[in-house]
Amino acid sequence: MINIFRKKADQNRLDLTVKSPLKGKKINLDDIDDPLFSGEALGKTVAIYPENGKVLSPVNGRIVTLFETKHAIALISESGVEILIHIGIDTVKLEGKPFKAFVENNQKVKVGDKLIEFDLNQITTHNLSPVTLIVICNTNKYQRIESSVGVNINELDEIMVAYE
Repeated sequence: MINIFRKKADQNRLDLTVKSPLKGKKINLDDIDDPLFSGEALGKTVAIYPENGKVLSPVNGRIVTLFETKHAIALISESGVEILIHIGIDTVKLEGKPFKAFVENNQKVKVGDKLIEFDLNQITTHNLSPVTLIVICNTNKYQRIESSVGVNINELDEIMVAYE
């Protein structure tokens, strides 16, 4: 697997909270038809069925990798939490058509900055799931990661907290 996190952030910061990058409904991981995400092979994961096509920054940090097709983006928080936001299941097949990025690699971002917009209808019209996955990729760095979100999630609700 390619390491999309090239540099480490300042490890002295205590902000280990990940906010929701979008509004929608929490989906049980058992209902995700992708073993990479449903089995949390990449790390602790929260799945959200989006209500709209707007993705915001869940942390203060830096864009590490904006995938060419813009269906996924990797960030690292100021405290070193490595986050992957993957919009939809198998949406890489759409070759970037329903996605528009508002950031670029190595750009600093703050919580709430707009990262990506996507056309929800275009994804579902192609019979693909728009379920968006938020993954803490360096899960093994933390003693535990808690996710205590309810079914309905608003933009910037706290969705995961990592404990060192």
